[in-house]
Amino acid sequence: MSITLLSLTRYLCVLSLLLLTRRLSMLSSAEVCLPAARHQNAAVALLQQVLITQSAGRHTSASLLKIILSGVSSLKTTYLVAGLIVSNTALSDDFQSALVSAALERTHHSVRYDGSYYSIDYPGGDVPSHIGVCTDVVIRSYRALGTDLQRLVHEDISTHFNNYPSRRIWGLKRPDPNIDHRRVPILQTFFSRKGVSLPVTDSTDEYKAGDLVTWMLPGNLPHIGIVSDKVDAKSGTPLIVHNIGSGPVVENVLFDFVVTGHYRYVPDGYLGLGSAE
Repeated sequence: MSITLLSLTRYLCVLSLLLLTRRLSMLSSAEVCLPAARHQNAAVALLQQVLITQSAGRHTSASLLKIILSGVSSLKTTYLVAGLIVSNTALSDDFQSALVSAALERTHHSVRYDGSYYSIDYPGGDVPSHIGVCTDVVIRSYRALGTDLQRLVHEDISTHFNNYPSRRIWGLKRPDPNIDHRRVPILQTFFSRKGVSLPVTDSTDEYKAGDLVTWMLPGNLPHIGIVSDKVDAKSGTPLIVHNIGSGPVVENVLFDFVVTGHYRYVPDGYLGLGSAE
């Protein structure tokens, strides 16, 4: 019985280390790797304790059970923490890839640039499909994946109105689900609050497929687009899916204008941390 428990424990410890080493190699963020590495050390400690117990000839059922019980909590935490980190990272990458596909699909639609105010349904409302602006490329791309930015933006701005620039820029006193989500400054605030605000740099490597970028065009016109998985053959610059006036297109414009924001937004529901809908 003791030998069986010992063999099983050693096997589980070694398996844990192998799995965690593989998981850690998949992660790129030091901030994320550190906690997983600490839990990996717990598995190392448990394995060492089992080996010491074996070498000392104290591999009784009671002693092994004590070791297993004392280490199982750390191992459980290891699996949960590392598993959630890697799962969320992988799911995030999956969503980013799906978002790019949805955005590229938008380039096959004929859309006339028109930013007129429309009264639309709520939730799930949209302006006529043959018209749209830059924000509609983003809204329709997310909606193709089941994420209704109209509703999500309205819910957040309704409870945190003063955190949004509606009053400062447009003199509004209340949210408007017909237009709020179609305004770049509103989306910038929403993505900052609910997503990740990333550095604005001139390094092409920092802009990943599925990221959102905002610019200020000449005439102080805010603009937004989605980073695609395609790159310019000469410069290596990621191509952008956007609508700047001639309908949704994918082209090399990342550094053509002043970049004012860089975001990554994966809805919570997609990560299994709650429903985004």
